[in-house]
Amino acid sequence: MSMDTKTTIFQYVIMGILFLCVLGGVAVVALYKGGSDKIYTLSVWGELPFIEVQESIDALKLTEPNTIFNYKEVDSASFSSSLTSALAEGTGPDLVLISASKLYENEFRLVPYSLEVLPSSVFQQQFLPQYERILLGTNGWRALPIAVDPLVLYSNSALLASNSYSHPPKTWQDLAEYIPSLSQFDERGYPIRSAVALGGTSNVLHFKQILSSLFFQSGNLIVNEKQNQTQLGSVLNTGNGSSDSAYVLNHYIQYSNPQKSLYSWNDEKGLDQSEFISGDLVSYIAPASEAQILEKMNPNLIFEISEFPQAQVSPEKAVYADLYVVAITRGAEEKYDDAIHGAQVLSSSAFSEKLSNLLRISPATRSSYPMGGDGQADFMGKPVILSSALISKTWLDPNTSSTNVLFKEMVERARDGIDKISDIIRDTDQELDSLLN
Repeated sequence: MSMDTKTTIFQYVIMGILFLCVLGGVAVVALYKGGSDKIYTLSVWGELPFIEVQESIDALKLTEPNTIFNYKEVDSASFSSSLTSALAEGTGPDLVLISASKLYENEFRLVPYSLEVLPSSVFQQQFLPQYERILLGTNGWRALPIAVDPLVLYSNSALLASNSYSHPPKTWQDLAEYIPSLSQFDERGYPIRSAVALGGTSNVLHFKQILSSLFFQSGNLIVNEKQNQTQLGSVLNTGNGSSDSAYVLNHYIQYSNPQKSLYSWNDEKGLDQSEFISGDLVSYIAPASEAQILEKMNPNLIFEISEFPQAQVSPEKAVYADLYVVAITRGAEEKYDDAIHGAQVLSSSAFSEKLSNLLRISPATRSSYPMGGDGQADFMGKPVILSSALISKTWLDPNTSSTNVLFKEMVERARDGIDKISDIIRDTDQELDSLLN
């Protein structure tokens, strides 16, 4: 065989190999295109209002045309029981949009989101990093964050101005100085106008969240991992937390004690929200999402939104927030990859920002926060709400109804003055621990 013949055969072999590679490349491209054309259809249940969630889903159609979400709003009070029944009957949702406070009580109804899909380092870059602590479980992510609804301070602008105050109180010391001039009492010492609604339980709508904020400001996390990070437990009475927690509880009840200089509220007053709407309460503490409710209740009321008061000297600035998350249910175990895709879409900045703007709360994605925490005021109070979200915290509540009762009993026992505050904190810590285990 001549050298030319050998060269020709070699060239044919090389050309054949190249041709097969091209065919393989075409096949890979075809498979990839075929994968990108897949239609994802996912059922979603949530506590959040249907209209705002559906509008946010509709806004995804341009970027996620192959992902279809069928959303159903479920009453918050019966959410867990409804989910349990539906999953047992095989009619449950693939995903849920819930407050992180419901994650623990629904833990056995949910499937973790894999750490392999979302490493911890990526989570910290993508979302507000303080929420990694409560969302990361032993087998993966309990859920992915979507939006943050922090407590804020609503203040009657006219009442502040009429008493020569140019801005709401920024610290607890400020509030202490505001109370004598903003509160008004009748001849019996009964508060006919209150500077702030604190110290009670029955007529302070968000007393548990307010107390949680105060515990956070003292450096106490309320619930945290214990026993070599394998089990959650109460830390209300742990280490320095015991004395700090006692201080928090004692401080809170002073606002309803007629013998104290902070006295501004009592059980005879109406619900704090109603008192604020009627002009008989100067400052009202509630979630940021409540602004729209207040506006509807009294369109003529002019109020401003400011950050929840902070301590002048504190381990850290902090405020409680309802964190809304997306979680995968056990009903989606057979379509886990589809559910992963759906959770990624619903935790994206596009969905998070759209939904948050409609609800007038804050996104949970870091890319949504400009440098310094300031934001464009496309709705009232947005810069305040964004900055509040950056310092926000929450805790894994074992059962919201049970802990509402537990916190109420803690406050009422302290107000009775029979038991030592330290003993009340110890008992509350033990009962909370029992609910968690």
